[in-house]
Amino acid sequence: MLWWLARCREGIVLTTSPTQRQVKTQLWPKIHRVVEHAKVPYPPLKTTECKLRNDSNFAIGFSTNQAKNFQGYHGKYVLIVADETPGIESGIWDAIAGTKAGGKVHIAMAGNPTTPSGAFFDAFHLERDLWNCVSIDAFDSPNLRGLSLGAFANGAERSRPA
Repeated sequence: MLWWLARCREGIVLTTSPTQRQVKTQLWPKIHRVVEHAKVPYPPLKTTECKLRNDSNFAIGFSTNQAKNFQGYHGKYVLIVADETPGIESGIWDAIAGTKAGGKVHIAMAGNPTTPSGAFFDAFHLERDLWNCVSIDAFDSPNLRGLSLGAFANGAERSRPA
C-alpha cells in the first residue's frame, strides 16, 4: 500500500475487510507500524486514512455490506487491498468491478480458504489464470512455524514458537 502511494503520484488505495472493526483494529494498525519504521518519512496517518501528496494520492480503509457505498472511487492508479476476503459480501465485488472500469486497477486479496465459493475461491479455482495466486502453508506462519501436522495428530499442546 505504501509503495503504491509513493510510486504512483495519482495513486489511491482502498483497503477493506468484512467489518470496520477488522479494518480499524487489525489491518490499519499493521500499516501504522510499517510507517513508524519506514526509512522514508510519511505524513502522520489518521486511524484509517493516509494522504501522501494531495487529494489524488491517498489511502483509506473502510468496510461496508452495501455495494453502493464502495462505488465512486476512481483514479488513474487504484490498488484495492481486501483482507479476510472470504468474508466480504459478494455485492461488493460488483462495485469493485465498476472501479476496474477506469484507470489501472490492481487487487490484492488475502484470507483463509474457508468458503468454497465467492471471489476469493474463484481466484484460486475458476479464474486462476487471471490471478497471481500465492499460497502460504499454515505451518510457515509465525504462529505455527516449526511445528508439524503430526504434532497435532499426536495430541501435542499448541504453543507459540519462541
